[in-house]
Amino acid sequence: MTEPHVLIVGAGVAGLVTHIALKRAGISSAIYERASQARLSGGPLWLWTNAVRALDGLGLGQGLRDIGTYLEHNEVRTWQGETLYTIPVGDMSRRHGAPSIIVPRQDLLGVLVAAIEPGSLHLDFDVERWECASPGHVELFQRQGGSVTGTLLVGADGIRSMVRAALLGDGPPRSAEQIARVGLARLQHDLLPPGIAMATLGVGRRFWAVALHGGLIGWYGILSRQLDETLGLAEAFEDAHEPILEIIEATDATTIAKTELFDRPPTRGWFKDNVVLVGDSIHPATPDLGQGACQAIESAVCLADRLKHAGSDHHALSRALFEYEAERAVRSAFVSRLAKMTSVISSREEPWLARPRELAVAWSLPWTTHLAFDYILSSQTGEPSCS
Repeated sequence: MTEPHVLIVGAGVAGLVTHIALKRAGISSAIYERASQARLSGGPLWLWTNAVRALDGLGLGQGLRDIGTYLEHNEVRTWQGETLYTIPVGDMSRRHGAPSIIVPRQDLLGVLVAAIEPGSLHLDFDVERWECASPGHVELFQRQGGSVTGTLLVGADGIRSMVRAALLGDGPPRSAEQIARVGLARLQHDLLPPGIAMATLGVGRRFWAVALHGGLIGWYGILSRQLDETLGLAEAFEDAHEPILEIIEATDATTIAKTELFDRPPTRGWFKDNVVLVGDSIHPATPDLGQGACQAIESAVCLADRLKHAGSDHHALSRALFEYEAERAVRSAFVSRLAKMTSVISSREEPWLARPRELAVAWSLPWTTHLAFDYILSSQTGEPSCS
C-alpha cells in the first residue's frame, strides 16, 4: 500500500468504514480504540439507501443485505395507534437504486470488523493527546505511555471526540434533555410483521420499533428527562397502543442500553493541518431520521475518495481535506437540522399540543417526506431542491 499512513481514533462505524474505504483506495491505516474489545452490542441500525449504496462501493452491501431486514413501510402513529402517515420506504429506496435495511448493530459491526486489515485494530489504546510537529507528520500519544506516528490523523471518536476538543475547542455537545433506551425483544406479533416499522408519538415520550427476521423486534423508547426521573420504562409506556408494552416486557432487562441524547449544531472547520474529523465527531444528529450511521458511512467513503490521489504531498493533502469538507458539510448539516426539528416536534410535553401536532404531522409528512428524502437518499451533495 502507498502512503500516507493514516491514524484513526475510534473503532465505531465511522472509524471502521474509514479504514475499509482507505484500504480499498490503497492507503494504509490503523485504528486506535480506547476500549479493551470491539463493541458488538446495541439495538437496531437503520441503513437507508444512501448508506447501502456507499457500502456497495466497498463490497460490503450484499453481506448486509443477507443478514438485514428490508424495510418497506414506516408507520407514524398516535399514542392510541391511529396511523397518521405511512412512509413508503421501500418505494423510495427502489427509486434510488438500493434497499433500506435494518440490521442489529452488532451484526453491522461484525461485518465491518471482519473486513478490516488483520493487525490494524489496536484496542486498549487510550489516547492522551496528539501533536503535529511538522507538515505531514502527526504523533498520537497513549495515556499508558508510548506513541505512534503517521501523516494524517482522523478523529472518528464519537460525539465526545477528544480529537475535536483539541482541534475546535468548542466545548461539550448539547443535551436534547431526552433519555433513550434501546433493546432487542424476542417477540413476533401480528401487528408488526417483518419489514414494517412504527413510530409512535406521545406526550414527552415516543417509541420506535421494527420487526426483524428471526423472531426479533428492535426498538428504542425515548422519554423527556423529567419523565425519565419519575417513571419506570414500563410505566411510561403502559397506556400506549399495542404491542409497545409487550415489546418492552419481552426484552431481557439486563440487555437494555440507556443513554442520554446529545447533538451539536452544524459547524465548519472539519480539518486543520493534517488532522480531520469524520462521523459523529463532526456532524452528530439526534436519532429521529435514522441517518446517524448513514451519514458517518457517507463521510468515511467521501474522505477516502478525496485522499486517494493526494499521496503524501502536504498541499495535495490540504486540498483533498478541503474538498471533503466542501462536499459533505451542506448535506450533513441538512440532515442534522431536520433531525433536530423532528426531535423537537416529536417530544413536545404539553398535552394540549398533542392533537394539533398529530394533525400537522398527517398534513405535512406526505410532501416533506418526498422533498427531504429524495435529497437524502440521492447522491447529491449540494443544497436540497424544493422543486
